[in-house]
Amino acid sequence: MLLWPVYSRFSTLLAVRQQAADEQDALLQDRLRLQALVQVKGQAARLQQQLSTLQGLLPDRPDEGGLLNEWQGMANDTGLQLLQVQFADYLPQKEYVEMPVTIVLEGQYEGLLAFLAELQQGARAVKVKEIKIGKGRQEAPLMRVELTAGVFYTVSGSGN
Repeated sequence: MLLWPVYSRFSTLLAVRQQAADEQDALLQDRLRLQALVQVKGQAARLQQQLSTLQGLLPDRPDEGGLLNEWQGMANDTGLQLLQVQFADYLPQKEYVEMPVTIVLEGQYEGLLAFLAELQQGARAVKVKEIKIGKGRQEAPLMRVELTAGVFYTVSGSGN
């Protein structure tokens, strides 16, 4: 009979220790879950930024006027003269539409390289298919450049 209170207290102590260990495990699991959620939250902001960038590259409408303004600004920035922009018939695909375009520029070689670099970094996705280089209207350092390209927009939007 004398051993019963000691055994009872010892059993209670073991149960309390087990409960404390279980609580620590649960706390550790909660911390890991919280850490994972914080990581996901950080990725969400980055993914939202990427989505915004991609929606800019492939908007939901053609916006030919916006493209003309962008390309005119690029030509001005790079010392080229934008002579002509001509869009051909659009080519609908399953999830996007390709807008074939011919861009005619005149200027120096370095300007062409700078224009192509800006085109690559521009707000819209542009696929350059062909570049024809010929003599410009004026003297030797100027050349005439005809870019054949495709610009794209998605068909899932409502602005088609």
